[in-house]
Amino acid sequence: MEFSELIKKRLTTLNYTNKKVSNEDMNQIIESAIIAPSAKNRQPWRFYILTDKQKNYIADKMENWINNTGLVTTIKRSANLIRQVGNCVLIYSNKWSSDNIDRIKNPQKLLDGKDIENMVIMHDYYFDRIKADTLSVGAAVENMILKATELGIDTTWLCDVLFIDDVINEYLDLKDKELICGVAFGYRNQNPIRKGRYKKEYLIVGEENERKKLCR
Repeated sequence: MEFSELIKKRLTTLNYTNKKVSNEDMNQIIESAIIAPSAKNRQPWRFYILTDKQKNYIADKMENWINNTGLVTTIKRSANLIRQVGNCVLIYSNKWSSDNIDRIKNPQKLLDGKDIENMVIMHDYYFDRIKADTLSVGAAVENMILKATELGIDTTWLCDVLFIDDVINEYLDLKDKELICGVAFGYRNQNPIRKGRYKKEYLIVGEENERKKLCR
């Protein structure tokens, strides 16, 4: 399958059968993630393949999550999806220290050049590690999703797991890892709907002459 055809074929599936993806196909999907590009070759991604028992536990916790945000969420829909899909993988990164992140919020010593240790932490945890490692994990997830599409496997990129990331991490005993997202892998129960995309004219910013070259 040509790459241009592959990326157009990929759609987010919201209704699945409970058919499992074969171990051989899941192995190919994970291997595709491992060869993704990563900042400074840190390869921060870690993959947790959930058992049925774990999927159901997490789905129950998501369904019973008390929404104190005042926002409309899709967490219950995601919970149902996790329960019904054949396979679900959680993607982690190395743990980011909240203590170190808090230290960079007061930059005065940095500006005065008096806190060398904090300058290193600022670079490592903000300018470098957090943003770059998240982007690296995103590249790995994209590889997984496109490989699954090539194999005829449907996918859903799951971010609603982050509403209960502390609950999930405690349950799986992964307190030293940062939960980034989940991905569902399985076979559709009904055809997904193709959603609209913004036009290039809206998305490309910069010099007018350069924009016109790409937006003809």
